[in-house]
Amino acid sequence: MTRMTRFLALTCLSLLTAASIGVPAALAAPVASWESISLNVGSSSNESVLIVAGVLPESAKLPATVELAVPTGSTLQWAGELLGGDAADDLEVATTTSQRDGQDIYTFTLTKSRNAQIEVASASPVTVNGDVSTVTFSQSAWADVPSAGVAIQIPVSARLTEPATTTAGLTAGPTGYQYYQQEFTKVKKGDPLAVSFSYTLGTTSPGAATTSGTGGPLVPIILVAIALALGAGLVIGVRRKLNGGAKVEEYAAEEDEEDAVPAAPAKSQATKAASKRAVTEEVIDDSEPVAKPRTNLALIGTIVIIALAVGAGVIAASQGNQAKSVGTTISKTFAGGEACTSSTIALAIPENVDPADAAEQIFAAIAPVPSVTDATIDLPTSSIKVGYCESEANEDMVRQAIAPTGYMAAGSAIAPSGDASGAVDASGTTP
Repeated sequence: MTRMTRFLALTCLSLLTAASIGVPAALAAPVASWESISLNVGSSSNESVLIVAGVLPESAKLPATVELAVPTGSTLQWAGELLGGDAADDLEVATTTSQRDGQDIYTFTLTKSRNAQIEVASASPVTVNGDVSTVTFSQSAWADVPSAGVAIQIPVSARLTEPATTTAGLTAGPTGYQYYQQEFTKVKKGDPLAVSFSYTLGTTSPGAATTSGTGGPLVPIILVAIALALGAGLVIGVRRKLNGGAKVEEYAAEEDEEDAVPAAPAKSQATKAASKRAVTEEVIDDSEPVAKPRTNLALIGTIVIIALAVGAGVIAASQGNQAKSVGTTISKTFAGGEACTSSTIALAIPENVDPADAAEQIFAAIAPVPSVTDATIDLPTSSIKVGYCESEANEDMVRQAIAPTGYMAAGSAIAPSGDASGAVDASGTTP
């Protein structure tokens, strides 16, 4: 073996030995400092999910080694870079895990984006005692950071038992839900990012704000009744006005005839005054039938036709956007036109839940997703087919919208990002 060969062999052996015992901290890539971090506790497929995200400052150079932390023992579901476009294009990355200060630290490298995110299954922070639900969440900051945010997803009907602090408040979430969001500034390593509050549930439930399409034609009937009542009132008003005008004309004609008669003795003036009073009373009292011109009948008929047309329009408008149950499917049309594409997503509707109620909540959840045209739930296959225009929406946005309802099948994992879900971004704010 030559000297050079031995040198190379010893060098390789040294590198392997160093790798086996760990690279000294002085030689390891430095960990980049976050500009902001956020912790978002939500739900997906009937389980609680903790999303931890971080944003590097614009001055940070790529590639950059970063760290995100979660409670020890959490099950990783996804980790990667958020590219800011279609969620399907977000880059999943390989991670290394270590334990520090009671937390699992995930380390990985960002190469294309300064936005990173990990998702883990977590225990629900909510405990229920009678009518009061209490949320208790706390995680220590694993590094110094200028700003941080914690957001807890709660039902939209939740009412806080005590006013929120000056650094906390309620923000909009996905349909049927809202976020209790707490902000932190000048966070130091080891500082607790803690949230604690209680709430009660009001009468509003997810999807209750939408009109049920499976509850029968009660609403259209009421609307039509109102339209017909208005039309009838208009007809009566016009008829009275026409009758009154005819009587006034008759009274004027009689007065002209009386003026044409030669003056009568003074004693007849009382009789004339009485006659005028009688005619005046007749004008006020329209109970006596008076002959009406034929044009009045035509006008009244036109008004009746208009009232009926308005009623028919109300029925069509109210039923057009309602959910419809046909056989084993429940469908709803959200907008006119044809969908550019469609996605079929597996559902998991419990047997003790009325499918119509579940459909109502699901339809309400996907309604805010841009360009959604229609949706059909097929009960035998327990799936939903959603039509939309892919230039404005995608399947991940639809999945994220459905997930908070709890009716998405466990195997239908959602993508880690997307505005339709109302997810809190890495700065701790709702998009």
